[in-house]
Amino acid sequence: MSAGNDEERIPIQDQGNSIEINSAANEGRDAGADQPSATAVGQPFNETANVPDPPSTKRKSKRKCRECREWGKFAGEWLTFIAIITYVVINGRMYGQMVTGNNLTRESLESVQRAFVVYQDLGAIGFKDIRNNKRVTFLIHPIWMNVGKTPTRELRVFVSVPKSIQPPYRDLEFEAPPKNTAFTPMVIAPEGTIRGGDQRLSAQDLIDIQTGTKAFYIWGWARYRDIFPKTKSHTTRFCTVINGVFGDPSDLSKPIGLLTEFCPQYNCSDDECEEQDRATK
Repeated sequence: MSAGNDEERIPIQDQGNSIEINSAANEGRDAGADQPSATAVGQPFNETANVPDPPSTKRKSKRKCRECREWGKFAGEWLTFIAIITYVVINGRMYGQMVTGNNLTRESLESVQRAFVVYQDLGAIGFKDIRNNKRVTFLIHPIWMNVGKTPTRELRVFVSVPKSIQPPYRDLEFEAPPKNTAFTPMVIAPEGTIRGGDQRLSAQDLIDIQTGTKAFYIWGWARYRDIFPKTKSHTTRFCTVINGVFGDPSDLSKPIGLLTEFCPQYNCSDDECEEQDRATK
């Protein structure tokens, strides 16, 4: 009986204990309205748990975040500015190189394709001058050749009157043409030739040259432009001495020829002519 009674009291005791535990738990919940409870049974109570941050800490945190955003924006703007400057510099250099290359290409094309007039030779054509009692007269004319690949533009030619000269052919005079000189516009086709600037010598003059008693020098120039835009005008000058004749100047039925040699000065083209002019001033 005693053993049985003990067995009956255990559940009652357990039940009483659970009632007491539950009562304690209820009392704890009632007291927890004023203070925080433990996170778990058997753990120490944490007084800082669920305590909100002070207002000053929040303001500092927000200000710090705002400063970080402003610095990030400032850094981004500077990086963008540097990238733009770098892009402009690189593209500027590329553009400069492209312009230089285009100019070199254009200059190379112009130098190869442009018209280039040279003095080639001196010819003579005889005829009987009706205005001078049918005296045999010879037209002395330079032959100009365009060795370029394009035609000339605005070609003007001037040739001086032949002047008597004696060796050694120094101290030559090159006068400018008279102001009222009327120039006839001409064109020389690519790799073509023309006669331009005829002057006259009598048959007796040629006979005197043939016998060595006389010599004449004749000079002139050709000024022209090429077909390319924005290019400067070009000049070719020549000076030659007529110091020999082959054939019979008195017989027009047979051709004659002139023997010439270049003067020691005045033969030039373009920049060479400018250098000669500076040297003689």
